[in-house]
Amino acid sequence: YIGDIGSLESPAQTEREALENWFRSLTSERPSPKFAGLPAKQNSSFRIGAPNADYWTAEAWAHVDGDAAEHDTALFCATNAVEAARGEVEEAKASNVLAIAQFRLGYADAALATLTTMADTLAEAFGGDRREWHATLLANKGLMLETLGRGGEATAVYDDVIQRFASAYEQ
Repeated sequence: YIGDIGSLESPAQTEREALENWFRSLTSERPSPKFAGLPAKQNSSFRIGAPNADYWTAEAWAHVDGDAAEHDTALFCATNAVEAARGEVEEAKASNVLAIAQFRLGYADAALATLTTMADTLAEAFGGDRREWHATLLANKGLMLETLGRGGEATAVYDDVIQRFASAYEQ
């Protein structure tokens, strides 16, 4: 049972607060279910685990591609994805969608910083997945710069991607 987000408790409560309350309810201790004919264990409880980074990343993508009203939800989910990430590849996936949500909400500088920070983390990475995400983050940074009318900076990023990764595609 995942539960539902529920309704807003007051007109002043924001969608973000409702989502945060829903998330807290997922990770709180709940009593053990009782099964007919089976004795209940003493002091037993089960814990619904917090959603993992893949869950939050998928939720962020579902909302970032929606209309502008859903971008706050995408930002919330992407932030949780980054926090839940275990390893550089999960963090790169989460950072990518976080940057897109930030960008769509008008936080271009934050989006570019998110991409730059994660790309810098992966700059010396070995392994196909890490290199692929490094290239993806840099390419998205170039796209954002181009969208902002900063063509010279975008070209420099694209040139960097070609210089770093051209040999990988020649093989």
